[in-house]
Amino acid sequence: MSTSPSNHPSPYTSLPEEMSEQDWRNAIGLLQLRVKELEARLTAVEQSRSSTSERVPVEEQVPATPL
Repeated sequence: MSTSPSNHPSPYTSLPEEMSEQDWRNAIGLLQLRVKELEARLTAVEQSRSSTSERVPVEEQVPATPL
């Protein structure tokens, strides 16, 4: 029995059918690094916003467009 993707239609055709545990660990490791990067950037943005919000009047913080 062949394991080519054409014989097994799947929504995941772009993924290899067999990924080793090491492949998964590598992929997860890269995602975890990316998450840490984004969290660090978010923290920096929140800190800069909190320091500037002290100088900005409350009216200017509210979005102009009503929800």
